[in-house]
Amino acid sequence: MTRLIIPLIIVLVVGGPAWGASLNGACIGTALTYGFAGKPGGTVIETTDKYRFENGSVFHRFKGREEYRYGPVSQVKGANQWSSSHLRFIPRNLQSGYVIHGDAIGWKVTNPDCSLTHK
Repeated sequence: MTRLIIPLIIVLVVGGPAWGASLNGACIGTALTYGFAGKPGGTVIETTDKYRFENGSVFHRFKGREEYRYGPVSQVKGANQWSSSHLRFIPRNLQSGYVIHGDAIGWKVTNPDCSLTHK
């Protein structure tokens, strides 16, 4: 599983069309793959993650937690990606993409359905 995920992340990080610097709208997670640092493989589960992009910030919520401001979001220079702290959003188009979150504890990749606009 790890052999498939790492090349996928590399392709996602360098691919995609150039968009403007502002993202607005919401994404609802449909599946989540996660793993822990130093352990091979990953596990796929359903998710309740919801991400909302508004006024230069990304907001996050999931079952059992009210929406909170994750942080300011900015476009990664020269890429079709937006970053906020440990989170990276890589849109495939305005209806789907990937949300990658990684830190010292582990990583997760969320596949969301989106309704986005950009300027």
